[in-house]
Amino acid sequence: MAPVFDPMTGSVLVSDGWGTPFASLSLRRLSLSDGEVTGTARVRSAVYSTALSPSSESLLIASGKRLLELERATLREIRRWDKGVPQYAHHSVRIGELAVCMSSRGPTVGLFNLDDGSCRRKTVGSCQGLYRHDARSALICSGSEGVVAMLDAAKVTLTTIAAPGPFIHAAYADQAAVVLLGLGVPFDVTSQSVTHNRMSGRLAFVRAQPGAKVVAMDAPVPFSWLSLSPDGRQLVLADGQDVYVCTCDGTSVDVAAQHKLPASLEVALVVHDRELLIAIDTQSKQGAVSAWRIGLQRSPSLSWLTSA
Repeated sequence: MAPVFDPMTGSVLVSDGWGTPFASLSLRRLSLSDGEVTGTARVRSAVYSTALSPSSESLLIASGKRLLELERATLREIRRWDKGVPQYAHHSVRIGELAVCMSSRGPTVGLFNLDDGSCRRKTVGSCQGLYRHDARSALICSGSEGVVAMLDAAKVTLTTIAAPGPFIHAAYADQAAVVLLGLGVPFDVTSQSVTHNRMSGRLAFVRAQPGAKVVAMDAPVPFSWLSLSPDGRQLVLADGQDVYVCTCDGTSVDVAAQHKLPASLEVALVVHDRELLIAIDTQSKQGAVSAWRIGLQRSPSLSWLTSA
């Protein structure tokens, strides 16, 4: 699971990865100010995704073959579901008492009822992004199919918003209701192998409404990772240690600052309004997570470093 920012607690949620004994696998909460661990939930299996709701005092985590609800302030377990849940949900959102879950490869979206344990499913395709749009709907970005669709959670119906063609990356600016896509073929499939592509050089902006116009353009730099601010006005593109802070208005993208991270670090999360970048040390056996101050004028500076 990629790190997740929780604005309600001002913290970052990270999960244990490879090399950790299953009995010790946990979800940890790190303070955004100093990186201190302020909470731990012993999950004992890999965490695939986390679902935060703007007004909820709890959060959901999808852990392989189960769902858990945790108290947001303490990470204390409130409820768990072990039967009938959508499995290996790399993407999840909560809409009321429904947990909407998808694997990256799909092909179905599962709507699990937290009250009665029932689950409805609908065939969609692949999933490069799943985002809560409002109190009754979610956006599903299917990169292999090249489609952005709106899911009505109550009716379990899909409405295609746009079909920009295949894309590798997706991000959603919830305040601006804008989807940003990194165009390209996400998978190369042969009779002997499947290759996951990460590099893109084209961007497409799509408004989250039926019949939306697709605004496509060349990216200012090639990238393998992207993050869009909630208001849709700042875009961060990255490839390895190269990080580009860009301004955007939905019709153009311009590089405002370029940063270089130390070797072995890769961007995992950007908290835009704090000008904070969370990086993972890909060569660390201790799960080193660091936070870096980034801005339009200055070079990146280390804010904190911790072994999660």
